[in-house]
Amino acid sequence: MLGVMLCCKEAIRVMRKQSNGGHIFNMDGAGADGNATPRFAAYGATKRGLQQFSKSLQAELKMQKIENVV
Repeated sequence: MLGVMLCCKEAIRVMRKQSNGGHIFNMDGAGADGNATPRFAAYGATKRGLQQFSKSLQAELKMQKIENVV
């Protein structure tokens, strides 16, 4: 999660300077839908967290011509 957050922070900094904004693509995976991921608990938890982070980020960036897609 920390890596995703830091990369998004830097990308947003650059995109804010651009007149056309930009797009951020975050890839989720198994566990993002809330289903269990046996033997991969940490992986599933971070993918669910990534989905929530991305939805919140999308709401924050809506007015800045920066689109966040999961």
